[in-house]
Amino acid sequence: MNAVHNQPSIPHDIGAERAVIGAVFLNPNVYHRLDSITASSFYREPHRLLWQVFAHLIKSGSTIDMVTVSGELERRKKMDAIGGYSYLAGFSASCPGVVDAPHYADVMLRHERARELMTACHEALARLTNGDDPDEVAAEHQARVVEGAPPPDSCSWESETIDLVMERIRHGGSDDVLPCHLPDINAEFGGAFVGEVTVIIAPPRTGKSVFGAQWAEHLSVDRGIPGCEFTLEMTREQETSRRLSRWGSIDYGKIQAVQRRPKGSPSTLTAQEWERLIKAHEKLAEAPLRTDESLLSIEKIWSRTKAGVAREGWRWIFVDHFHLVRPSPGLTGENEIRGHIARGLKALAKDCGVAVLVSAHMNKENIRRTDKRPSMGDIRHGGELEGIAATILGVYRDELFNQDTSLRGVAEFSGVKARFGAGRSVRAKWEGRFQRFVPIIGGGSWDG
Repeated sequence: MNAVHNQPSIPHDIGAERAVIGAVFLNPNVYHRLDSITASSFYREPHRLLWQVFAHLIKSGSTIDMVTVSGELERRKKMDAIGGYSYLAGFSASCPGVVDAPHYADVMLRHERARELMTACHEALARLTNGDDPDEVAAEHQARVVEGAPPPDSCSWESETIDLVMERIRHGGSDDVLPCHLPDINAEFGGAFVGEVTVIIAPPRTGKSVFGAQWAEHLSVDRGIPGCEFTLEMTREQETSRRLSRWGSIDYGKIQAVQRRPKGSPSTLTAQEWERLIKAHEKLAEAPLRTDESLLSIEKIWSRTKAGVAREGWRWIFVDHFHLVRPSPGLTGENEIRGHIARGLKALAKDCGVAVLVSAHMNKENIRRTDKRPSMGDIRHGGELEGIAATILGVYRDELFNQDTSLRGVAEFSGVKARFGAGRSVRAKWEGRFQRFVPIIGGGSWDG
């Protein structure tokens, strides 16, 4: 008995529903002014049925009055379902007036929104009770809650937005562009943009993961901008070893070898290498840089990014890489799976307010071409990813395809797609032993 007594009442207002329907009977033009109201906005089934009849009459070119409505209800054999002629005739008499119809419509919409949220919460509770994954339930529940909500802060009047843009034009200071560690990339392509997706593609062994990781580390270590690298391919220990190699200028092979030596045996690092290693450790340990090595679905990446933004102020994420993001339940076919992930990355970037860097595998189309440089259409199952990306950077090293090249140790970055940049190619120096790309002239900040 107590369980029944404690059941929450369903939000609704019968008086508001009758007032809206009555206003339409008094003046059919009111129907067009209440374009936010649909049949599902009504709580009572007879009222939903009447609104469906109104919509049918308007669509067929008829007017709305007692004669046409009762005739349509008779044709559908639904007159008894709405309470008969007496109930129908009572709408006009009980209507407070046509002028107040928008107010009563707003009351109805608030109750409709409350019912939708209650339904979403009940469904989420049922799924959690059945043992569904909490992160996936949270991400899907969040989408249900956001859908249909009143305009958020991101939905602003043009007068507000234009004032902000004019202020930036006059004085600069936009923080929506996150610069790369290679100055030439910023000059040609503009950097990574908050709310957008930047894709890095390259043939195998070219260094696309290294490039993305360096960009992420530059943001955290050099600029103090928080974010997370979702390293789906490597473990955290492997990724940290690469970081120590490039920030300490210590051969990556040596970093790996000293970790594999018998415990307690002497290290082969020199005193100078130890000094650089300690400095690199201090820099990296103080940086607002997260590393997540879990194999995640796009829903889990979204959920964790949302939490990171709220708790730690993340401004970027790096997903390494696109083709290792786990499929979401219910999807079949690689194109459908990767399309869902691509759309999720774009929605994540806008909803969470972060710049998304993502590395992606190429298909084998470039092998069949004389020019092996990456181009549009080269991302494996990447049609939608190419569509949603603001920038696609192709990384190419001629030494991988031409043993006689004069460009050994040189990497070329091309704007396969550059919505905000010129798209011309730029070059950088590839230092494989240190797992890093540096400007052709000078070594930047990589030597500490």
